[in-house]
Amino acid sequence: MESTTSPTNESRQDEFSKLVASVEQRLRHFLLSLTCNPDDAEDVLQDSYEVAWRRFDDFQEGTNFYHWVSRIAYNQARNFNRRRKRHRGLGLSDEVLASLARIHSGYSEFLEVRQQLLQQCLQKLKPIDRALLFDSYREEGPKSAIADRYGVRGDLLYKKLFRLRVRLFECVNFALGRKNPHS
Repeated sequence: MESTTSPTNESRQDEFSKLVASVEQRLRHFLLSLTCNPDDAEDVLQDSYEVAWRRFDDFQEGTNFYHWVSRIAYNQARNFNRRRKRHRGLGLSDEVLASLARIHSGYSEFLEVRQQLLQQCLQKLKPIDRALLFDSYREEGPKSAIADRYGVRGDLLYKKLFRLRVRLFECVNFALGRKNPHS
């Protein structure tokens, strides 16, 4: 039996799936802030993906997929909220929902900026320090194996990791203009 999916359609599905995967957690948090219920947020998320897939030809490649799909998700959340209000008598006004969306959007953008700055600050670390930090997050279990690999005593490893985290925290905050880093 032959596949009914054309190569072009498969590549569009792959493209859509990759874009969805890149924003899924962020979009889920956005919807949770609008629905205040994980199950409702998940339902609205799935509805949003269905609408986004049907309208995917409207998405302009090279633009911000999250902003495009979050507008769809916002409209789906608003419709969900209106239905809930109509059927149960409970729900947020459109104005409150819009305010929540603006607040979440601003916070989300702030976190995105912090993440970009963190990447820049990580690049400023010595390669060995960066590797140590990554290994400490990547590997589960006791840190003794990492300490042995880097030739550091266990207690000194924790102190070194703490100092590296503080340096990154200060670097990001300095870049944001929040405070001067310690020398």
